[in-house]
Amino acid sequence: MAQLLQTLRLEPITKVTNLAKGTQLKLLVRLANKQKVIFKPQWYEREAVIEGTVYAGKDRHTAEVYAFYLGAVLDLRWTPIVVGRVVNLKTDIYDRGDSELKNSMTITETENGTEQYCLFGRCHYCNEEETVCGDEQNNIEGVLI
Repeated sequence: MAQLLQTLRLEPITKVTNLAKGTQLKLLVRLANKQKVIFKPQWYEREAVIEGTVYAGKDRHTAEVYAFYLGAVLDLRWTPIVVGRVVNLKTDIYDRGDSELKNSMTITETENGTEQYCLFGRCHYCNEEETVCGDEQNNIEGVLI
C-alpha cells in the first residue's frame, strides 16, 4: 500500500483531460507508468465554512482523503485509494492537457507581470465564472483518486 500511495504522490503526470461526467470539476490524469487517476482540486481554504444546505458549495477535496483513511481503519476494502497532491496548473495541467482542457482554462497577467492559470473544466455545474486558481507559482492542492 505504501508503494502505491508514494507512486500517486510522486509519479510524473504525462496527459490530462477533462472528466465531464458528474456535477463537480475533476480531471482524468495519466501518470508516467500509464496509470489513470482522477484529480479533484481544492476549492476552499480548509477553515472556510460554507453556509446553507448540505449541498451548498463545491466538494471538499479533503473529504476524499478522510473517507479513504476511515475506510482503512474500518477495514472497508472498497474505499478508493486517495492521496493529497500539489500540482502546477501550468506545467502539470496546461502543458500536458489536450485542446479541450486548455479551452477550459484561463490565463491572465497579474499586476507583477506573471501569468495566473485558472481552471473551470467541464461538468454539469462548471462555468467560466467559477474558476479554481493556483497560488503565485500556479500550484494548487488537490487529491488523486
